[in-house]
Amino acid sequence: MLLPCCDKAAWRDSLFPAMLDLMIELLNLFQAICHGADFDQVNFFLMHTTLQYQLMELVSDIHASLDDALSNATKQKQYEVLDLCAGTLSILLVQAFDQKGECTSALFGTPTKSAIGTNFVGVVEKLLQSRHPVEFRLSFSRVISLLMPGSLKSSNGSAVNVLCYAVLDLYQEVTESRPLSTSTATSTQLELPDHVFPLSSIRRVSSALQILLEASPSLLQVVRIKRGLSFALTSIKEYFSAIRIAGGFGGKRTRSTHSNAQDTYVVDLCGRIQTHMEIISAIIGGNKENQRLAKDGGLLSVILSNWNIMKAAHVRGSQLLLRATHLLANYAYDNDRGRSSMLISLPSGPGKAAGRDNALLSLLFGLASTRGEVSFPHRQTPSSANTSTAVDVALSNAACQVLKGVMLNTECVLSSVKTGLVSKMVDSLQDRLKQTMQTSKINHLENENLAHMLSVLCSIACNEDGARVLYTNWATVLTIVFKDAMHASDEAVRRSGCLFLRNLALSNVTKNNFGIWEDLLDEVVATSVMVTSTVGVDMTTLRYLSAALWSLVYDNQKARALLLSRPTALQSLQQVLTSLESVTCSQSNTFTLHEFTDSEQIPEIFENLRRVLMIVQD
Repeated sequence: MLLPCCDKAAWRDSLFPAMLDLMIELLNLFQAICHGADFDQVNFFLMHTTLQYQLMELVSDIHASLDDALSNATKQKQYEVLDLCAGTLSILLVQAFDQKGECTSALFGTPTKSAIGTNFVGVVEKLLQSRHPVEFRLSFSRVISLLMPGSLKSSNGSAVNVLCYAVLDLYQEVTESRPLSTSTATSTQLELPDHVFPLSSIRRVSSALQILLEASPSLLQVVRIKRGLSFALTSIKEYFSAIRIAGGFGGKRTRSTHSNAQDTYVVDLCGRIQTHMEIISAIIGGNKENQRLAKDGGLLSVILSNWNIMKAAHVRGSQLLLRATHLLANYAYDNDRGRSSMLISLPSGPGKAAGRDNALLSLLFGLASTRGEVSFPHRQTPSSANTSTAVDVALSNAACQVLKGVMLNTECVLSSVKTGLVSKMVDSLQDRLKQTMQTSKINHLENENLAHMLSVLCSIACNEDGARVLYTNWATVLTIVFKDAMHASDEAVRRSGCLFLRNLALSNVTKNNFGIWEDLLDEVVATSVMVTSTVGVDMTTLRYLSAALWSLVYDNQKARALLLSRPTALQSLQQVLTSLESVTCSQSNTFTLHEFTDSEQIPEIFENLRRVLMIVQD
């Protein structure tokens, strides 16, 4: 049966707008259903229908129907349908990730689905071009964050490059608005101009750009061509200048309406700085050339000179200082020149000791050694609140991650020892481990932070000069630290402590500093037996301890004589070896492994202990 023909004017002015209205109603209804859906309903939509692909096809069809001849009202409805499709796909994909990837893995599994995803990349790129409304592009960019990783793998490089250009252009467009300047800094103008886009929208496109860079590192060349790193650094400097021009946070002043408005304004600026830092972090991580460009652009000076602003923001709930610390970790990652440049400090002011409170390493050690508790005169917390929050501990852990990499550099190690930074960390670690051992209450945040602090010392011990100063200055203290760590009930603390012990034992100066190991030898053997005999054997700890034992007895007559004089210790090591032999030979586990990968460590542990017993008993 032939349908009557519809003329173009009727389609354009009547039928098509009505269809768009119907799509809008249906998509709104479906989103409401999905928001309240349980596992079975979402699983049905994802695994037993082609809904997600129909939505992608609908996006392609609506994009193809965009026409300058259409009225503004109709085009607005088209953009609304496109945005609702993106929102619905977002809901479905979030639900898919919540279901442990079972549904997600099926999204792009077949050639047909892969082709749909590949074509969709091209459609998304065209919809993010500057000829479309910027508000729509900001909202629609969520598709990249939630859907693109699977499609990118099957897309050709040129299409992904063009998409990256579009997203980078959008990022620069929505963040290039200039904040408060000296000519406009009055007490009544502490608010963002109307043309400045909301922070939530900027974060959406920032996330999209980070997803692209992570999925395809080759896109860093696109970022370099577009001078994305320079743009982000310049924006950070301008926003920090705007904060200083505005007078920073309200501080001790009476909490007036103006003071509250100022804090709100400054916190918003901090959020924008944080977004730019996240972009820079994605650009420079693991890329030495971009790390060099960041250094030449003054990244470290910007962070150091604005440290107090970030501290003030931290105590008001901002994550700016945390993101700056993450950025420093990426800056120093796998780059020894970058690590050595972390010795930067600001010129000393009156009453300040050179190289201490105004040095970047000093500030990082301060966060790492004090649970991230920021000392700031206007911190708005009860005077009795002495416990660290989860945010504080996360900041301390991030500082430890930075130092873990930086302490692989000899210059940084020697400088940190000379200025007393390592001494403060060791003393703090000893006191806190002792407190942990004296209480039966489990503090997961504290244990996590202790493990991170131990990881910093692990890196110092990897450095021969670092191992030498550890032996020279803290031999007695380290004996106590090692014992407490090996007795710790928390697995992460025990593992980090034993890794520290192993790294120190592997150093070339161990033979000349064997005195501390005479007290530790029995503890090392006892811990090896303990982790073998308990339910859920900690193979990682056992691997560290077996490597330490082998390093101690190899080419060390004192160590061999000491072990030989302790038959009980030798019997205990033979007991551990026998347990491992039974697992290796009979494939019949006599104990439960934490993970499948733990079983792969057995040959190394077995060989370490076998050689220890052989060299001692020969």
